[in-house]
Amino acid sequence: MLKLHYIGKSFGPVKVLKEISFALEKGETLGLVGENGAGKSTLMNILGGVFEPTEGEIEFNGQPYHPLEVMDSLQQGIAFIHQELNLFPNLTIKENLFINEFPLRRGFIDHHDLHKKTKKLLEEVGLAQSPSTLVAELTNGQQQLVEIAKALKGRPRLIIFDEPTTALSQEETGRLLSLISELKQREISMIFISHNLDQVKAIADRIAVLRDGRLIAFREASQYSKKQMIRDMVGRDLEQFFPQRKTSPGNGNKLVVEKMNVDRVNQVSFKIKEREVVGLYGLVGAGRSEFARGLYGLEKVYEGHAEWKGHPYHKFKPRSWIKKGVVYLTEDRREEGILSFKSIMENVQLAALPWFAKRISGWLDFGPVRSQVKDKVNSTRVRYQNLDEQPVSELSGGNQQKVLLARWLMTNPELLILDEPTKGIDIGAREEIYHLINQLVEQGSCVLLISSEIEELLGMCDRILVMNQGAISAEFKKEDFDQSAILKHALKKVSE
Repeated sequence: MLKLHYIGKSFGPVKVLKEISFALEKGETLGLVGENGAGKSTLMNILGGVFEPTEGEIEFNGQPYHPLEVMDSLQQGIAFIHQELNLFPNLTIKENLFINEFPLRRGFIDHHDLHKKTKKLLEEVGLAQSPSTLVAELTNGQQQLVEIAKALKGRPRLIIFDEPTTALSQEETGRLLSLISELKQREISMIFISHNLDQVKAIADRIAVLRDGRLIAFREASQYSKKQMIRDMVGRDLEQFFPQRKTSPGNGNKLVVEKMNVDRVNQVSFKIKEREVVGLYGLVGAGRSEFARGLYGLEKVYEGHAEWKGHPYHKFKPRSWIKKGVVYLTEDRREEGILSFKSIMENVQLAALPWFAKRISGWLDFGPVRSQVKDKVNSTRVRYQNLDEQPVSELSGGNQQKVLLARWLMTNPELLILDEPTKGIDIGAREEIYHLINQLVEQGSCVLLISSEIEELLGMCDRILVMNQGAISAEFKKEDFDQSAILKHALKKVSE
């Protein structure tokens, strides 16, 4: 179905793809993995008609393939399901599916035919919603299915999935992976790009690994271990993926929260000690993020009180928390975290500017600001070209996340609330973030780590709290960690 012959791509003097060659069979699913910046997106943008290759040739369906724009790839039968969904939330499902080619009758939109065609497409992807439903009313998983239905409308021969499960619940992820298996039975070829190596191994027939713009490996998925994949991705073995800390939690409580009520969160009590990492686990919708946002003052707290370092605290406001050394890393870094088109310098300095204002005049002393920003950016190992001019939008997802961490390090935090800090981030960047967390804890900070990945919590935490339907259903100390027991408490009904 697809053949790449020595594909290369350069941007000016920088060569980002180097002699990439492989073939994809009809009805085959290829897992494409690599660290951020390895060249995956550039290669897929060439297939999608966004970029032209600098060198090499492509064959698609037995014919030479030279797309000059995105419409060329669509007409040839290549569909691209992006990580950032390309839907209009204020329009209905049927309007989204046929936005560029409404069925007409006598010059007017044929609403009956539109409804009928949409319903058929939704049945293909297993979505039971009415075609007249607004996209804004759908869950992330349902919107993903609408995006796939839109792709199937063009009867594609090849579908490229770019991180399709990042924002999905476990149930939605399972449904999507089942649909991909069904598409395979229809002899649709697929390229599945993901940082979730377990999902890649489960869904792919063969796996391709890119590193620094080169094809490092192209192997049968059944004969490719996760450890080997990681080694090929990062160029070395990660024997200690979750690093060990040199310190233990202290005796005194840094933060105590009693009987806090927020929307979808009921009577939650929580404690965290000095130099302790507490994990918060639960299914999507269990109330983990709502609790964190309420604690930080981003959602209304209806009831409850807190103590900070032994003193009563009632404000629950971000500005007040920042002054006390409590910081919050949001789950949605694109919408709520980074200022995409601002420079790295502007993003990192944002939270700490009051610290650098002169007492009398209020003017900022930019010399120390710049020095501190550079220090924090280097300590978090952000890979960048120009601190003052490069917009954060040009960085990979892992580097964007490290920019946000650098921003909070500027405030010398004592407690970090980290909501899904490694979501959508490659293996190498994850390891660096884990080392950074341990380094901060060894220096005296404590961490509330919210994660949907139970292995991450088992590897990083001193205690794990399980949330279920807005309440804490169980607590596990490190010596009692049991993955099956944690899952059981996350899944059980409250009435049981």
